[in-house]
Amino acid sequence: MPGDILDSVINIEKNFYGGGFLKGQDRGMKEGTIEGYGFGIRQGALISKEVHSISSFSKNILDKASNRIPKRAQKVLLDLIKMCADFEYENQEDLTGIFDELKTRYRQALSILGIQPIISSDLSF
Repeated sequence: MPGDILDSVINIEKNFYGGGFLKGQDRGMKEGTIEGYGFGIRQGALISKEVHSISSFSKNILDKASNRIPKRAQKVLLDLIKMCADFEYENQEDLTGIFDELKTRYRQALSILGIQPIISSDLSF
């Protein structure tokens, strides 16, 4: 008889622990989904901002000073415009690699043009 009482106390404890664990896991998954969604939106907005900033910069330099910059710079700026236009925001296997390539070409254009880059620390991959 005393063993039965002890067994039922242990079972109650296991049931409460198991039930609490499942509720906590469910709650954590819901909160994690919401937090992850918000993080994704913020990161996507920062990437979009940077891609469009590079595109606008390239277009403006070509529009305003194409006859005063080296041919090599013109080619890099045209490549940048194409890369920005072709940039896919969804279903990217290697988003960071493609984005890094874009930023590398942008730094190359700045170097050729003799412009000191402003380092953006908004993004952290």
